[in-house]
Amino acid sequence: MIGQKIYKTDLSNYTEVAQWCNENNATIVEREDYYEVVPVVHIVTLEDQKSELFDKVEMLKSAYAGALLMGNDVTDIKASFEETTAKLAEILKKEREE
Repeated sequence: MIGQKIYKTDLSNYTEVAQWCNENNATIVEREDYYEVVPVVHIVTLEDQKSELFDKVEMLKSAYAGALLMGNDVTDIKASFEETTAKLAEILKKEREE
């Protein structure tokens, strides 16, 4: 349905199209003589990525502590922590360069 046009002279299926959009990550935008179905595009900023990675670091720290207390293997948690902090370091480096 992406790209479908609803002409302003015939809005008979507008509700049906709007419901489809709500269920399929799309929206209806107004053009000059018609409305058009377009995908919703979410732009993830560096700030968004940084925030998500900081949250993940905190979660991994808690998981690591819990795993140690329970005597569980922490190998996977360590690997995920290293990968996450490396991604975070890349973002922080990009911010300094800007």
